Amino acid sequence: MASLLANGQFPYRDFFFAHLPGQLLILAIPIKLFGFNLFTLKLVPILASAGTAILLYLKTKNIFPSVFYLFSLSVLATSDHGSGVHEATFFLTLSWYLFDKKKPLWAGLALFVGMTVRFYILPAALGFAAYHVWQSLKNKNSSPISRISRFALAPARRALTSPVCFLLFTFTLFAATNLIFLQLFGDHFFTPVWKYHLLKSEGIDKGAIIAFFLKNDWILLVLASVGIITLLINKLQIQNYKSQINPNKSSSKSKTVSSFGNLNLKNYLELEILNLNFVYSALYTLLFQSFFFIFFADIYFLYLVTLIPFLAILAAQGVAFINQKLYPNIPYAPYFPYFLLTIFFLLNFLNYQTNHAAASVITSMDKIVEDIKATTNSQDKIFGSFSVAPLAALKANRGLTDNQVDTNIKRYLAGFLSTEETTKLATESTVFIQTGVIDQQGKALNLDPAFVKQEVIQNSCKVLRVYSIPKDYANNAIILWKCK
Repeated sequence: MASLLANGQFPYRDFFFAHLPGQLLILAIPIKLFGFNLFTLKLVPILASAGTAILLYLKTKNIFPSVFYLFSLSVLATSDHGSGVHEATFFLTLSWYLFDKKKPLWAGLALFVGMTVRFYILPAALGFAAYHVWQSLKNKNSSPISRISRFALAPARRALTSPVCFLLFTFTLFAATNLIFLQLFGDHFFTPVWKYHLLKSEGIDKGAIIAFFLKNDWILLVLASVGIITLLINKLQIQNYKSQINPNKSSSKSKTVSSFGNLNLKNYLELEILNLNFVYSALYTLLFQSFFFIFFADIYFLYLVTLIPFLAILAAQGVAFINQKLYPNIPYAPYFPYFLLTIFFLLNFLNYQTNHAAASVITSMDKIVEDIKATTNSQDKIFGSFSVAPLAALKANRGLTDNQVDTNIKRYLAGFLSTEETTKLATESTVFIQTGVIDQQGKALNLDPAFVKQEVIQNSCKVLRVYSIPKDYANNAIILWKCK
């Protein structure tokens, strides 16, 4: 799709695209400058992930959040996919960073760009904005009404640094962009970008996604949980500290704190490696984004990448707490965090290399391209699975039938592409490509695109070649049909 844009064709008018064009613009720039080069395009999500890690380091001045982010299995397993999630996560983290620096307009601009890549980062931004709103209203010596009125009557200079300004600026840009596209493309824009997502049914079972996440990123989740516990300890210790200053306060809280030992406020501040406001902001952001994923019907594993920067912050806090509990009772305790970081890196990297790296590579692509070139001419068209056909068409320098890049089954389930239309597209193409599973009896199962009349394909086309997929999450074969 980015190649189509770089060559002067536009989403919504010339081809189906289910998002705002932020990701396509990012990818179209290197294509326009250097031509189509798969290696260069694969660098984009990797550079975006590196940018996110740099932002985490700039804010915390600590290497742990950056390493936890870069080498979480969720990031490693998806950084070689052109899904847009890494670019969106970078702009989300940049917005968070700038907002914490009290630059709400720049933060709003970064969030707007990220939302044009993938809209699902918005709940996370609402999370850190909500935390700062709460901090602005928080004053235990005032009634709730006085807090709200004081916030509402704040001078204009303070308002410019407020979450309200940040969100208003973001939504103004976002609304204006949508209205411009709606005016230019009408229903061709509204249907795929908004109506399509509202009508989509649940994709992969959420239980399977959560199980996959727990299995592969359990170290990060355990350390982040410890980080959350440190926040609770901090809250209780501050209450204990205040109760010692004011003994008239209820003693029940002091008794609760005593179960954690004779720690005082100074002890806690010594173990802290990160700014507590930043850590609390990460917690709010994590909670808002998690609740969104719980209630939104159609999510995928790669969406969870948007949680990782905030889990990494909490995990770093957890490591600091564990290290403080070990030191000075255990020799070489100061080296424990680095030992833990090494184990985290090695386990996740080996897991990625063993179970995930090969799934992103189509080992038979060169052979597929050779066969397409040998059996077609430059004017012939290709149609088929969105995971293979677009790349094969680009590498073979062939066009896609009716510019149909996205053949995701969700288009069919949402009613935007019928079986008859898809079957016609397939049979009118010179080459039709399907992925699927070939069982031991040679029967093809779970074919993609699935929403075609397979009996028509079998009568109108002939199998040119079947290529095996040595390692993939779902498929083991690619079927090349010759239809003309």
